[in-house]
Amino acid sequence: MSRKHNTARLHFTEEERASPELKKHIQKAEKAAERVEQVKKKARLQFEGDAPKPPSKLSHEVKKAPGRLLSEEVHRNIRESEDENVGVQAAHGTEQAAETALHMGESAYHAHKLKPQRELYKVEHKLDQANVDALYKQSLRNDPQGGSNPMSRYRQKQAIKKQYAAAKSGKRTEQTVKGTKKAAQETEKATEKVIRFIGRHRVGFLVFGLLGVLVFLLMNTFSSCSQMAMGTVQSVVGTSYLSEDDDILAVERAYIRMEDELDRRIDRIESEYPGYDEYRYSVDEIGHNPYVLISYLTAKYVSFTPSEMQSELETLFQEQYRLNITESIEIRYRTEEQTVTTIDPETGEESTTTEIVEVPYEYKILSVELLNHGIPISDLDAEQSEMYAVLMETRGNKPELFDSEDNPFVGSLDITPPTPYEIPPAALADPQFAALIREAEKYLGYPYVWGGSKPSTSFDCSGFTCWVLNQSGVASVGRTNARGLYKRSTVVSRAEAKPGDLIFFTGARAAQIGHPVTHVGIYVGNGMMIHCAGNGVEYHTIDSKYYKKNFYAFGRLGG
Repeated sequence: MSRKHNTARLHFTEEERASPELKKHIQKAEKAAERVEQVKKKARLQFEGDAPKPPSKLSHEVKKAPGRLLSEEVHRNIRESEDENVGVQAAHGTEQAAETALHMGESAYHAHKLKPQRELYKVEHKLDQANVDALYKQSLRNDPQGGSNPMSRYRQKQAIKKQYAAAKSGKRTEQTVKGTKKAAQETEKATEKVIRFIGRHRVGFLVFGLLGVLVFLLMNTFSSCSQMAMGTVQSVVGTSYLSEDDDILAVERAYIRMEDELDRRIDRIESEYPGYDEYRYSVDEIGHNPYVLISYLTAKYVSFTPSEMQSELETLFQEQYRLNITESIEIRYRTEEQTVTTIDPETGEESTTTEIVEVPYEYKILSVELLNHGIPISDLDAEQSEMYAVLMETRGNKPELFDSEDNPFVGSLDITPPTPYEIPPAALADPQFAALIREAEKYLGYPYVWGGSKPSTSFDCSGFTCWVLNQSGVASVGRTNARGLYKRSTVVSRAEAKPGDLIFFTGARAAQIGHPVTHVGIYVGNGMMIHCAGNGVEYHTIDSKYYKKNFYAFGRLGG
């Protein structure tokens, strides 16, 4: 006995169709539903096995009360289906429920009809995605506070997926009973995997609490509580890095090696391109936030090994960094003394005079520009982007994996609050320093922005220092990084340091690769500096624990 495969088409009100927030998503869902119907009609698919399946009950009527995710009819379908599918859902979890619903008739097809079946499943999968997106956008429209942060948005969308899958599947009790034994087996396997995962990644988890949940899960496989327990475990695991720590650290080291080679290449510029009158550098900081890299790779690939990521890392690196080397020639003039010999036409006597003349010559300039655009994440789809946001918020439940004190790109360089400070009047008696501080204080409170080098983009540490030096007229340094400023400075002791000097800091990894300078600020005297770090542009003591530990040198430009 055959039955027709029905299309899960949602129904929307006129008010919803007119809504700017929902219009595009509704159109996408309806277009996907039409495509499913076209494929079904073309293939004339027949399913064998059970009695005819009743038409889909999915509908969508927006309630005016905020927070309504689905219509009352969909709620009813969800309640009917969820109770019947508890065992299967507990085993496979919320996201796999949708896949189960899409593939429930797979074994019933004739072998010669597998090709149209695959085509149908493909378009139905797109339809389900479009329907879930439409329901999710409608829930945000009705309850904007429900998606106030990445974690709540992620959980909200997963809940909608589960409800949608349950309402769509409509499985009968006898089908659920047949799947119960398999569900128990799958639950045991899933539990073992989760226990192994927790054993590898203890920090960041409530270990004993989760183990208790797992025991409870095994004891209540066929109850609704077991479904909730599995959902809790999946929620924790779903916000975590699932790759091995050794693999994560190896991928991070591979990316650092590429950055180190780029750093060394910039150091070799003048030896590789000799003979220029001037080398002009505009170089962004080289570095990245390791949590951005690992969260991106996890959102895109779920788990990975270093060998699998080699090509991906190279692609990311090429998109993050742009090194431009250009040559230009200016015609300049220099003053030279020339000896001029003249002959008197009447007497024939020669006389010699010396003249000062302007002689043109070619002035060759090599411009070196390095742009750091940050690790690109634009190729993630909507669901991957949501997962990326969650992983960044939780740091993959591994906040200890990368040391923020050794990598300023992870976050704030110092967790202590900013210190209010007023420059002593005596220091302002120096007109150059007074000009420097007037310019610097314009930007107090501006946020730290990686690669930022002007007010319209905000600043990073070197971008702020270079801007202030250039705009105040105290020095002309172009745009360079902290190490470039250090190379232009003469080192002075702390006893010799005076307001207006630069102060440089280092980190453990930077020292290991031979390029120790990673951070720069402007010293203002009395153990204080003004700089741009994790808290933005601020005054800060140089004697805090972090800065004392990582102090490198004082430097004086032009000294």
